[in-house]
Amino acid sequence: MVRTLAGDSQRTACQTATGEIFKPFESRGNGGQVLDPKGTESGEAWRARLQKMLEEQEVEEFLTVQVQEKIHHEKRYLRPGRPTANTPYCWETWSELSCRIERQEGAIQTHQELMGWRIYVTNAPKARMSLEQSVRYYRDEYTVERGFHRFKRGSLPILPLFIRIPERIKGLLFLLFIALQALTLMDFIARRELAKTNEKLTGLVPGNPKIATVRPTAERLLASFKNLHLLVENKGVIITGYLVEKLSPLQEKILTILQIPKEIYDLSFCRVRVEDDVALTMAT
Repeated sequence: MVRTLAGDSQRTACQTATGEIFKPFESRGNGGQVLDPKGTESGEAWRARLQKMLEEQEVEEFLTVQVQEKIHHEKRYLRPGRPTANTPYCWETWSELSCRIERQEGAIQTHQELMGWRIYVTNAPKARMSLEQSVRYYRDEYTVERGFHRFKRGSLPILPLFIRIPERIKGLLFLLFIALQALTLMDFIARRELAKTNEKLTGLVPGNPKIATVRPTAERLLASFKNLHLLVENKGVIITGYLVEKLSPLQEKILTILQIPKEIYDLSFCRVRVEDDVALTMAT
């Protein structure tokens, strides 16, 4: 079992401040009787609403609500000016509601003693993976989930699936898993090499090349090479080809980070087609 102290303790302490006073609600009446016009609340209705708020915040076990209602009687004259003995009047009765929140120290102390504890279960032997490694690997589980996201809505979508023969479906999934391994390896190598040199890579975000990152994705890295074109010319028996654009500094930087020699983009060639359709390389 591992205990991690997070924001829950701060949240509980913040919401259980001793002596927290709610702004009173008032309901007024006239005509000698207490009226309840639209928009006012009784003491019981207000207490029920506050209790519901505590339940929504999941702190009803740690706080208790106390609502006090104070009745006021006030004599109000019905005519303006200085009143006399014969001036008509009425008694106005109105209630003032106040609320106080009290902490349940015993329940709070018990909850704080149990906060932050998590149970991790693994079938790996202790000699192979320690407790610290188990926790770290579990917290890195999102990297595995990201691979499945690539299959669902990412760069390697399985759907829509237009094949129905089971063997073909297995073959398609096998190829997609190979592609997923390649993308995951690119992610890992790029981030590892950037971490070694403590530098950031810029120019990967379209429209905002100044954004720098230390965790580039394989999709962003590959997208940087999408504007390269190979021109192939067929002049009778001679076939020539060459790369139209030169590698940009960003592309060369990406190749260096991925430990790929940039000579793989030296695609210039010249071949002669002979009668038996065997192409001989004349020059590169």
